[in-house]
Amino acid sequence: MALSLVFISGCAHEEEKLSKGLAEGIEKVEVPSTIPSEGLGNLCSGEEECISFCQNNRGQCEEYCGNYNEKTLCQKLFEGNTIPSDIPSCGDKTEFFNAYPIKLSDLEFIRPLGFIGAAPEHIYPTDHVYFFLKKDTSGHAIEVPIYSPGDVWITRIKEIKMEKPVPDSIDYSIYFSPCREFEAFYFHLSTVTEKIKSEIKPPFRYCQEEEIGRFKQVSCEKDVRIKLSAGELMGTAGQLEWQYSFDLGTFDMRTPALDYANPSRWNERQKHIVCPFDYFKGDVKDKIKSRLGENDILRTIEPVCGEMDQDEPGTAQGVSFVKDAKMYARPELSLIHDFIDPKIGAFAFGFLPAEIGLSPDVLHFIPKTEGLVNRDFKDVTDDGNIYCYDKLVKQWSYDKKPEQLVVFIQLTSPTTLRIQGKESNSCGSGSWSFSSNYAELER
Repeated sequence: MALSLVFISGCAHEEEKLSKGLAEGIEKVEVPSTIPSEGLGNLCSGEEECISFCQNNRGQCEEYCGNYNEKTLCQKLFEGNTIPSDIPSCGDKTEFFNAYPIKLSDLEFIRPLGFIGAAPEHIYPTDHVYFFLKKDTSGHAIEVPIYSPGDVWITRIKEIKMEKPVPDSIDYSIYFSPCREFEAFYFHLSTVTEKIKSEIKPPFRYCQEEEIGRFKQVSCEKDVRIKLSAGELMGTAGQLEWQYSFDLGTFDMRTPALDYANPSRWNERQKHIVCPFDYFKGDVKDKIKSRLGENDILRTIEPVCGEMDQDEPGTAQGVSFVKDAKMYARPELSLIHDFIDPKIGAFAFGFLPAEIGLSPDVLHFIPKTEGLVNRDFKDVTDDGNIYCYDKLVKQWSYDKKPEQLVVFIQLTSPTTLRIQGKESNSCGSGSWSFSSNYAELER
């Protein structure tokens, strides 16, 4: 995933994608050794000029801000820091929403935070929940109305025109806030109301091409200010061939930062991901949370809303990046726990080198609390040992038949991990060693 103008982990429309900027292939920008006080070095001066410049020279701006992500202007351009300052402060308020985003009769279930699956698109835990829609007799999601959960201001809209998997279809992302320090988003609306659509017009904040996995699209984002009341119609979701759900994510900048193993990998908003339902009121909150799970299997282990940040610093547990990855690159390996049953361990492989024997996939196992075989990731440290994992089962396997694969991992330092796959049905009794075809990843 390249650094993008809006960065939220999870879906195919999220900003943490492998994207192809409009200025791809541009020469590397020479970056000065100190942080300039205004503009983006010698690229542009001032916020207005830089916004305009970066619309058409995205590659250069990404290169520059990848080195200076702490600059306020880079955060505004690349981290979605666009909540208008004149929106009232949240103060200490924690109940913002009192309306259902969707009629409960249109809802199948709500997938919790921390989902991994559909490799290689979702190989690190998602920062949002999914509202899965009821299906028609052909198995496609029905088109259902989507509502504002509270009194909010829409601050950004992204219109996504799909080239694949469904050519000429349009998908919408809506960012909204009840107050200044809190932001929420809906992803995957298939239509929006005329009140919202009338504001989607040039000049745009940016437009870009994006491609990852089965999705290819052109998206344009617009800063807006649209006031909505609780329960007001925002649009619809469903009906499109590939669209079985819509997403809800939330960020509360007042909360303590999440404990990532390497905080510099994540933008400020990602450090403050929260469970959306903690901000709903009373009966609405209780009824929505009761639907958290996958199909007819509910999540019952706290936190019931799920977990996005599963990093355990100094251990193997969490997400890792290919060595020397650029700032805000997407993780390519997750060693975590299942989003429905956290007692199950999960490997999620992304785009790792082909020669190490691990193709994009999600594999489950039952963690052990001792020994070197199938040891829980949080217990694996840089102790000099190689750990082996066997009896690995594909995430959506119906027969639960183990794969002909074992995986070796070793923490070579508190922040670096070695990994390799081997075709076999058992770890055996040890001891193990790596061949020359292994990958080394880092936090």
